[in-house]
Formats: sequence, structure tokens, C-alpha cells
Amino acid sequence: MAILGFGMFGLGAEFTDPAAIEFAHRVRDELGVDIAESPYRYYQTDVIVSQINCAANADAKVLLWGTSLGANNVTVVASQVTRGIAAAVGFQASQWGAKTGIPPNVHSLLFFFNPFVTLGSYKPQLAEGNGTTAPFWVERWIDHPGDQDPLSQNMAIDFMKRATMQ
Repeated sequence: MAILGFGMFGLGAEFTDPAAIEFAHRVRDELGVDIAESPYRYYQTDVIVSQINCAANADAKVLLWGTSLGANNVTVVASQVTRGIAAAVGFQASQWGAKTGIPPNVHSLLFFFNPFVTLGSYKPQLAEGNGTTAPFWVERWIDHPGDQDPLSQNMAIDFMKRATMQ
């Protein structure tokens, strides 16, 4: 079965978050995911939504992930697509980004946060009426943006792998 993946940088893109590129390549190489142009800029939500909604393979599973402001926009994208999201992962979403509730089309969600860094302390909550998503929040006391941490990356890869096997 085909798997489509879409990742998003935070504010500074590759200049402040080179690990986002590494993580996208790990998703591609270790899970066999078509990552298109990932990681996208955090503001390219419309491009990602369009690519998901217009994907030729209607049976493909979809993965979303993001870092910092890109993590905030994981739920923005999920709330605008017409397909299910097998797994959504966020590394240290920002208190200053979008605060969209987790929609019920997200099957499972894993978000890493640092309660002592306001840039990375936001934890998205289930949207009203969402009784289907299985959310997991992992507290990690590491520097922002968080995706440079090998343990967090490994947990995210394993989470995505398990989600695509269901």
C-alpha cells in the first residue's frame, strides 16, 4: 500500500532546523514513504492540503509531521483534508502558532513538548466531539525545536511505522 508523507519546517526552515530535512529523509528511507517536497515551509498548508486531497491513489495512507510552527500546522492541514490521517507527529509546537483542535480524521497523534520552553510547549487538544483520535503527548526537556533529538526521532519513526501497519 502506498504511503504519502508531508512534513513542515518551523519559522527559520533549514537555517534553524536542519534536522527537519534529516527526519524527512528518515521517513522516506526507513518507511518507504513518498515525501514529495518535504519538508515544506510552515505556511505552505494550502499546497499540502491540495496534494493530499488530489492524490491519485485514494487508498494511500497519509502521514503528517512538523516542527515548531510546522507542528502547529499539522492540525491545520488535517482539519482541511478529506482523507484520513494515519499518524500525525509534532515536535515542540509553538505557543504563538495556530491552535486548531485535533480533528477526528487523525487516527493517532504523537506530539513532543517541553513545558519550560514557550516556543515548544503547546499541546494540541482534541477538537470538540472528537472521540476517535488516540493522542499521545511526550514531555522531553530538550532544546527547541526538538526534532534534532535522536530519541524523539526514533520514537516518531516507530509511531509512524506502527500507524501505517494498521
